[in-house]
Amino acid sequence: MGYRRPIEDLQQELLAPRLLDSEVVTIGAASAATPQLAVGTYRISATVDCWVRQGGSSVTSVAATDGSSYLPGGQIDYITVTGSSDDYLAVIQATEAGSLSVTAQ
Repeated sequence: MGYRRPIEDLQQELLAPRLLDSEVVTIGAASAATPQLAVGTYRISATVDCWVRQGGSSVTSVAATDGSSYLPGGQIDYITVTGSSDDYLAVIQATEAGSLSVTAQ
């Protein structure tokens, strides 16, 4: 007989917020945010130059002047989510519209 996980572990896994294996967020002149991210590491990349900011649920908007990070189009970067203080990612275009890919690792 194989290993069986305790029911509590399975319940926690089912109740935890989840991002699909890959989420695409539209980048535009108005700020956009990801759904709530589960604890873990994510690969992010954008089709265009953009500004991103990671934070808690209050991170619903981002601007180039608010301590956000510049992500050049085509570059890959990684973020780590450790809890509720950094479980969202907001993005806004630098000059043109595009898309941001967020992929669980």
